[in-house]
Amino acid sequence: MIAIRRAVRPFLGLIVAAGLVGASPPPVPARSGFAGFVDQSGRPFDPARLAGRPVLLNFIFAGCGTTCPLQTAELVATLKGLPPALRRTVRIVSVTVDPQNDTPAALRRYAATFGVPNDRWAFLTGNRAAMLRLAATYNGAGAIAEGFAATMHSTDVLLIGSRGMLIRRYRALPLDRNRLAQDLEMLAQFPALLTR
Repeated sequence: MIAIRRAVRPFLGLIVAAGLVGASPPPVPARSGFAGFVDQSGRPFDPARLAGRPVLLNFIFAGCGTTCPLQTAELVATLKGLPPALRRTVRIVSVTVDPQNDTPAALRRYAATFGVPNDRWAFLTGNRAAMLRLAATYNGAGAIAEGFAATMHSTDVLLIGSRGMLIRRYRALPLDRNRLAQDLEMLAQFPALLTR
């Protein structure tokens, strides 16, 4: 009986894990999806930092006085609450929807306000076209048009795989930390799902 359970367990896990991947946009190759961005240190962002890891992606702007600070605080608390092994693997990418005002220095100050770990979390800024392209791909902004306003952005947190495929979208306010931790645990057990 134990041998049967051991043999069936991986298949059950795959069936459950398959629920992680729902209807999603076409994958965005990591290199082109994050082309044209720099991080909070002012260095061009290297998507290789994300290779083979679960990535949480969200859209913020440093001048926000409402949802963005709450969302960032939720992600900080989520990261701190993960078991150490999971915490070491996950990466977070926050893309500003206000690149005109959010310089690397502004994003660095914003990140420092929350005690964000720089080795696992990149705050990206870049040209407006790159931001709009990424936001449009992941439905990360409420108004992708000439009249785009920085305040019009999604507060969702997106779990994406190493090839840019959306795995799951979470409402961020409040963020379902337990669900997110379970999903990350599933991805740790079945890393092939990350290559989607």
